[in-house]
Amino acid sequence: MPVPSLPLIVDPDSPTSLQRQIVEQIRRLVAGDALRPETPLPSIRRLAGDLGVARNTVVQAYERLIAEGYLEARPQVGTFVAKVPPASARLPEGADAGGGEGALPACQFQGRRHHIFPAAKRAAIDFRVGRPDPWSFPFNRWKRLLAACLNRASVQLTEYGDPQGLSALRQAIADKVAPMRGIAVEPSQVIITVGIQEAINLAIQAFVSPGSRVVVEDPCYQGAAYALQRAGAMVSAVPVDDGGLRVDLLPPGPVRLIYVTPSHQYPLGGVLSLERRRSLLEWARATGALIIEDDYDGDFRHENAPLPALAALDGLNSVIHMGTFSKSLGAGLRIGYMLVPKPIAAALTDLKALLNNGNSWLEQAALADYIGSGAYGEHICEIRTLYRRRRDVLVAAIGRAFGDSDVTGCDGGMHVAWHLPPDMPDAAVLAERLQMQGVAVYTLGTGGAAAFGPDSQWPRTLLLGYVAVAEPDIERAVELMARERLPRPRPQHSDYQI
Repeated sequence: MPVPSLPLIVDPDSPTSLQRQIVEQIRRLVAGDALRPETPLPSIRRLAGDLGVARNTVVQAYERLIAEGYLEARPQVGTFVAKVPPASARLPEGADAGGGEGALPACQFQGRRHHIFPAAKRAAIDFRVGRPDPWSFPFNRWKRLLAACLNRASVQLTEYGDPQGLSALRQAIADKVAPMRGIAVEPSQVIITVGIQEAINLAIQAFVSPGSRVVVEDPCYQGAAYALQRAGAMVSAVPVDDGGLRVDLLPPGPVRLIYVTPSHQYPLGGVLSLERRRSLLEWARATGALIIEDDYDGDFRHENAPLPALAALDGLNSVIHMGTFSKSLGAGLRIGYMLVPKPIAAALTDLKALLNNGNSWLEQAALADYIGSGAYGEHICEIRTLYRRRRDVLVAAIGRAFGDSDVTGCDGGMHVAWHLPPDMPDAAVLAERLQMQGVAVYTLGTGGAAAFGPDSQWPRTLLLGYVAVAEPDIERAVELMARERLPRPRPQHSDYQI
């Protein structure tokens, strides 16, 4: 069974040996319950490849952890967290796995907010951002899961459920999904939502009032920007670069809330480095800001191991971590989740109950079984391979047609941002011309992004969601794009000859 990657990071320049860095990080994951008893670990070959270290380094790290009682080896099966880790592998009561205390603002309920997302036009070849490959959905297995849930249902379809979400699904997320991000969380800290947008709306309604000072990335996700503006917040936009949010440009406090997408910055695709993540957490503690961590495209890291989530580094003190199954399975399920600090879980659940009193029982029950069986982890590994291959096809096709191109967001996610070369028309013009040829591509605006600053690159940026486009169609679309190059100006000839 494929095992997801561990959120470890090693520093070859550190005076601490690579082996010891791996040992200490796995110890801490076990101590913080992010890796729970009998959780399978990646193979030696897999972890060595993820971290870019020698296999022998991982062998020695695993052997040491086995000797200490943290791990156990099962011949012909693999390496697992021990059934009963040593007594030392537990944090003291009240301690967290990441860092210091975080300041949480008091909840303030606001009215409902909504935003309008531009509908995409139908096209034979559609690079719409955020749309998973429809043929990767586990249709047959899902039918069996739904049937099994209906067979055991009694009053679940006729009575209201827990507005916080089905207990079995919250347990499955705490046991299987959160550890993929390095997060130790209890089911009582998990809130099931209708996709990521409801999670964003809940946080904004709870913590933002008119005049509240908030920070977003520039550019950022349209749904978050619109919801904050409708709440009457004073929005400060901080630029991003290839490494995500420019934390060195964050404003001084006080700040109520900051919304970030560190796994795959939306829309430009940068991955926030470990150093920037730690700096962001320090800034949040100093300014009193609550961090909204939208784990956008966090399931799809194409190069190296995933970095620990902000919530993992913080220990869920001043971070609300948001995820969704819209990208890994499908938006039609309408299931997302929030991992929240303990002091605010009850208040957010009350607010969720006021909005819709909870999600559909049937889909929650089926998803809980799907995750709990291990099938969800297998599915993620399979589609990650497919998506990486399609990314490679797209980047290679652009390279062949246009040479050395400025394409960002390639290290992970489901889309890239292509900053058009000088001999191409602006993104909106190119999108219109391609639409007439049956190819849909997206500008920042039509792709669901909001830009605040007057950066000249925004009209020159295309968003290309590649995971739902077959490889031959990707290559065909790039060929059509290449035909839209602007004609070179003719050289000027003098009317006089010498």
